Amino acid sequence: MTAAQRAKQVLTDLNQLAIDGVYCFNLPPQVQDKTDQTVILITEVNDLPTTYGSNRTNEMEETVAVNLFYAENSSVNFDHVELAIVDAFEEHGWYCTYSPGHSLDPDTLQVTKVFQFKHLIRKDDI
Repeated sequence: MTAAQRAKQVLTDLNQLAIDGVYCFNLPPQVQDKTDQTVILITEVNDLPTTYGSNRTNEMEETVAVNLFYAENSSVNFDHVELAIVDAFEEHGWYCTYSPGHSLDPDTLQVTKVFQFKHLIRKDDI
């Protein structure tokens, strides 16, 4: 399982947030043009070996980007959705390392938000 797939599992419990889909690596073509849906795209930022012992690495530091695309004319409370995402990751041992402000996608005119989350995973658990 990849870091993006592990991150997707974290978000599967957030049904109450009006997220229409969570995707890894790319958005399917049938979703790319749908601006009436709120979707999340998860991509991998880095995967670094770390925590050395006996001249070997014991853990991997995984970082993923969570790209949130709000539905056009969305009436959801952005803060509520975003705090729930951060809380879900924290409950699973990830922490937020990057969270700039909202932006407007120039192609779809959807409001977007990006997060980066990082965690350590033992190589034995991969």
